[in-house]
Amino acid sequence: MLKEELSSLKYKGEFQSNNFQMYVACHKKIFQQIQNLQNNCYAGIDPGTCMRYFLGGIDKPALKTAVQIWESQDSYNVSFQNCTSYLTTIVHWTLIAKQVNVAVDTTMIEGIKLKNRSGTD
Repeated sequence: MLKEELSSLKYKGEFQSNNFQMYVACHKKIFQQIQNLQNNCYAGIDPGTCMRYFLGGIDKPALKTAVQIWESQDSYNVSFQNCTSYLTTIVHWTLIAKQVNVAVDTTMIEGIKLKNRSGTD
């Protein structure tokens, strides 16, 4: 049942009801539940498989390259904490870049004159 729950988790972007931190928290919760079951003789799943579930659920085109870079790092690809830190940083900077793009786009509206910081045209 927990494996099916892991398979169903998806991250498709930042929304009010679903964001990257919630995606990470859900995975942590399920990983902890699996760890608790291992203490009661359940075979569990190895850390590499946990990472594959986590990375496989990221369905956001802007993160595709970041996920591929992470997957190519042999010595780091099973550290959930390191992976989430890396991807959280990427999500953060992607959001900032999106805000900058929106700001740039609004300055390009035809017929509107915007002033620079010094107050001149």
